[in-house]
Amino acid sequence: MIELSLHIMDIVENSVRAGADVVAVSVDIDTAEDTLVIGIVDNGSGMNDAMIERALDPFVTTKPGKRTGLGLSLLREAARKTGGDLTIQSVPGAGTAVESRFGFSHIDRQPLGSLSELMICLLASHPGVEFQLSCAWDSREFSWDSTVIYDVFGNTPRTAPDVISFVRGQLSDVDTIGN
Repeated sequence: MIELSLHIMDIVENSVRAGADVVAVSVDIDTAEDTLVIGIVDNGSGMNDAMIERALDPFVTTKPGKRTGLGLSLLREAARKTGGDLTIQSVPGAGTAVESRFGFSHIDRQPLGSLSELMICLLASHPGVEFQLSCAWDSREFSWDSTVIYDVFGNTPRTAPDVISFVRGQLSDVDTIGN
């Protein structure tokens, strides 16, 4: 994958397939520590320790009809290329937390990509899922919750042009982070 946002999308899709109805994405950059940390936390079905170990194997998947499960292993490899790594914490029946650490200024770190477009795609694809986004870059912080859409638009579909424009406007500043 050419952007980290595409890795995030892949992991969030795993969360939704695992039954999550709340998914929180965080991106934290600390230039003094030279780190970029991406976190994805869900309230899905979770995994036991044996499944966590298997989930990092690129030749294991739980998806019917597929022979590989590359998402987590590709994200881990992208992090390791920059001197970072990936960790998974999970509790069966309670959810999963994936954290990937990258060397922020490392030459092999992929660009973050557009977080606003990522959120718009996720919102349109999963109308029953609440998404939360938090970003921090040194002293700058930003947080957003998709429930604001219901507060402003009621039951208007998330794919409506006014809703997409609203979300794009709310998230426009996050696309300057990490790229």
